[in-house]
Amino acid sequence: MHGDGNISINTAPNAAEIERPRNANDCFMDVKHAGPPRQLFDEFWREGELALLFGAAGTGKSVLAMQIADRIARGRGIDGFEMTAKRQRVLYVDLRLSDRHFNLRYRAETPKKGTYTPYKFADELYRVRPPEDADLCKWLRKMVNENHFRAIVIDDLSAVLGTCGGIRETLELMRKLRRLRDELDLSILVLAGCREPRRSELVSETDLQHSRVLCDTADSVFAIGIHPRKNDLRYLVQTRSAGSAIVWTDRNAPVASLSKIDGTLLGFTFDERFRPKYSTEELDLICNIKLARDRNATYRDLAYVYEISTSTAHSLLRKFQPWMLKGREHLILDHEMDNAPTHEEETHEQDAGDDQIANECVGEPDEAFGHASAGPTPEPIDDETPAEPPELKTPREILLALGMRQTFDENDREIFIEKENGPIRHVWYRFDARDRYSPLDLLSRHQSNGVGSVAIRVDGPISLFNSG
Repeated sequence: MHGDGNISINTAPNAAEIERPRNANDCFMDVKHAGPPRQLFDEFWREGELALLFGAAGTGKSVLAMQIADRIARGRGIDGFEMTAKRQRVLYVDLRLSDRHFNLRYRAETPKKGTYTPYKFADELYRVRPPEDADLCKWLRKMVNENHFRAIVIDDLSAVLGTCGGIRETLELMRKLRRLRDELDLSILVLAGCREPRRSELVSETDLQHSRVLCDTADSVFAIGIHPRKNDLRYLVQTRSAGSAIVWTDRNAPVASLSKIDGTLLGFTFDERFRPKYSTEELDLICNIKLARDRNATYRDLAYVYEISTSTAHSLLRKFQPWMLKGREHLILDHEMDNAPTHEEETHEQDAGDDQIANECVGEPDEAFGHASAGPTPEPIDDETPAEPPELKTPREILLALGMRQTFDENDREIFIEKENGPIRHVWYRFDARDRYSPLDLLSRHQSNGVGSVAIRVDGPISLFNSG
């Protein structure tokens, strides 16, 4: 205390409280991952980033976010988009949909045997709703520490609004999420709503209005909007990217349509630039397998008909997407025209409880695979007094009488070749094991399609060739 009565306050800070400045080169020591950040969803979202996805109501933000989360948990990117990151555990914080509405969104639209088949999400994807009135960041910290999540999706910011504008709450949450990202080395994607763009304009950060300030707290920002000329399409554009240059703009924006992928997953299928490349034969095979499965053909049936393994049939079916049927309406028509059940189908249905016998039956009737039987017929004889044709008693005699070459395939099975070109056979017939419903060996007609072969069941070979 000085003589004038004033109290002298020592304002000098404690040396222990002073953070000593670091050399700029020392900052590289703190980087946890060397090299460029790995991609989670192409250029839109990378590892270690706090990303913001915004769009107007009804554009499909939640659908896209769930599709991205499922792919990250599988370790496979959405078709055509880069994903260099490894598979990781994902937490989807759903603040919007109830379990009931979520179930309705991700299941088959039509029931099979009274049951709606749900989509099978990746095992490493978890969907959770925090308790009411819980501190979101504290709850997230606990969930990450206890379950080792690496990526988090929050759907969406509108659920944390406490006031009409809500800027203060959402901005504070974004700042806390940044700190949480740095402390726990997380990748976080946050969804936010915006107004609909003005007519003839594309979505932009301006549509966030006062919430545009949220973009300043994010490492990357991208938006989803309704196509200005086709309301059934959506497009994606980047607006900010702290880690690299913006790649996806309004000039090359990915365009997508919304549909049920695999019949159960509601998701986006993107334009031709992002579609896998298949040959015409491969697309035909995938579509035929899809249509056959819709008609309740088993994988064993598919394996037999197309001469592939059951695992290959399952893998091809998973590649199916609705766009593949474009230009293949004849395949759909073939399946629809063959709806009338045959007598053999009715017999199979009566014995459906005997799974072992059903699995031992080789092949299915033609309508299960959308192909019409096209067995060869003898040439008519123009003589006025035709000679008496020889009596043909067995199917093999009929095939030989039609001029087919008898030989054996690579599995030592007897075959009769109708059309061949050198060592390559194009059309041939084969007999298979008997079943309990036919007194004759089952005959199937095989035709090469460039990828494998399409087999057609021939019922009653003697009556088919009209041997008399």
